[in-house]
Amino acid sequence: MKKYFNFIRKSIIKHKGFLAQGLGMILILTMLQAIIPLAMRKMISGVAVRQSASFLAVCVLMYCAVLLLYNGIDVIWTKYLDMLGGRILQEVREKLYAAISRGDYEELLSVGKEKMKNILYMDTLSVYSSVACYGIQIAVNTFLLLVFFGVSASVNWRLSIVLMAAAAVGFGISFLSRKPIADASRRVNLKMKDDNQTLNEYIDRMELTKTNHLDEYSVGKMKESLHNFIRTSLKSDTALVFLKNMISQFHQIVSFAIAAFLSMTAGESSAADLVFYLCVVDLILTASQNIESLVYSLIKLLPAYENIDRILEMDQPDTGEKIGRIREIEFRDVGFAYRGTKQKVLSGKNYRFQQGDIVRISGANGSGKSTFVKLLTGLLRPTEGEILLNGIPGGEVSPDSLKNEILYISQDEIFLNGTVHSYLEAMLNRPVSEEELRRVREEVQLDASVTEIAGCGLSMSGGQRKKVLMMRLLLGSQNVSVLILDELEAGLDVDAKAHLTRLKKNLVEKRKDAVIFIISHAEHEDIPFTKQIEL
Repeated sequence: MKKYFNFIRKSIIKHKGFLAQGLGMILILTMLQAIIPLAMRKMISGVAVRQSASFLAVCVLMYCAVLLLYNGIDVIWTKYLDMLGGRILQEVREKLYAAISRGDYEELLSVGKEKMKNILYMDTLSVYSSVACYGIQIAVNTFLLLVFFGVSASVNWRLSIVLMAAAAVGFGISFLSRKPIADASRRVNLKMKDDNQTLNEYIDRMELTKTNHLDEYSVGKMKESLHNFIRTSLKSDTALVFLKNMISQFHQIVSFAIAAFLSMTAGESSAADLVFYLCVVDLILTASQNIESLVYSLIKLLPAYENIDRILEMDQPDTGEKIGRIREIEFRDVGFAYRGTKQKVLSGKNYRFQQGDIVRISGANGSGKSTFVKLLTGLLRPTEGEILLNGIPGGEVSPDSLKNEILYISQDEIFLNGTVHSYLEAMLNRPVSEEELRRVREEVQLDASVTEIAGCGLSMSGGQRKKVLMMRLLLGSQNVSVLILDELEAGLDVDAKAHLTRLKKNLVEKRKDAVIFIISHAEHEDIPFTKQIEL
């Protein structure tokens, strides 16, 4: 709850101007809701005295006009909440994106990608709901409740005390009923899932059933799961129906008690008072139950703030040293083991790479090639020893400057959706002219019909993906000082493979001023390697 209130406090400070507009709408809506029962009481008293159909018609028209005005402002209020929620949602997601971009890679992996996906989507939506749908509505309903009590007290303070007590009791009944209702629903849902699982298992093992004497077993399992589901439903429905009816019937009991009290004290304006108090009773009890429901819903969303904070706390502002062109890379007794494991992926590695080096990296699957590349790019930090870039420890170098100097092309890359043109511009972090695009498209022999990327690259064939990656390599290789290339030509037909291999060889020969790493499984490759690393 503390994290929630801290978030609300910061949001109020940041969006105070926008929130002031909302406060104005709340005051107008509250004023209208307070006026409606008072005006209704006044109108009914007037109609009773004048006994005039034309006066009644005027009152009805005025009442309709007020309701129409209220509905119009309420629509604007709802749109306002959507806009406020959208601002907050964007703000939270931008902060999470920044934290994930700058946070420690291993620490993020410890959270898990699926968990992070859930945080980015469901938990941020929970923040949106907790603020726009629940938090503000709790404040509004509480304010309305206080206003209604004030309006009621201006007419009959004794009945106002009774209404306050009734609202408190209604809130308590609704709050205490909430958990048993939720538990009953959860039990039914669990048994329903068990029953569904039993049916799914029967279909999944259809071949086994048809070739073995499993009919009696399968029917018995189905009956058992169905019986458990129905038995749980019978027990749960008893509690559900009773508690839900009790909540709604309490409303009726209070209305009946107010009506009975007013009939006992009948006077000149008893009809008007009766309508007035029944209206106020409905508003007060509805607001009270809304507050309880909103508070309950809000409490269920609070863990989202813990999850979001866990990611935000990983944010590490880029305060590293700008490195410029990388002329030398040195591994000093580098070892690495992933967190939570004792087994070392790499151990005691000592290498020195300089401008002009063409390094072949090879090794069996699981030998550490991917880890080696992640250490080179700064994605991972050594658990033993250190990696020096131009003599500077890698941990002290700005991650942004590494992005500017290192180009890594993986054959298993997840593509950005959009056009091929927009993909290249985003990955290269610079504009790409139509002339550049045409030139590299011709160089890699990518068909002109391939212009869109969808499904993170799955809309293209394997060969088309490799050619788009080669386009990125050709456009990006001139502006970096370190190239790390995976086997882009792997899995292609003979002609395409030979063509991309020639392009890669030409590129390597042109970049004598760069440090080039090539991950290769081929025993014989027509590239003049200066160093070989077997992992």
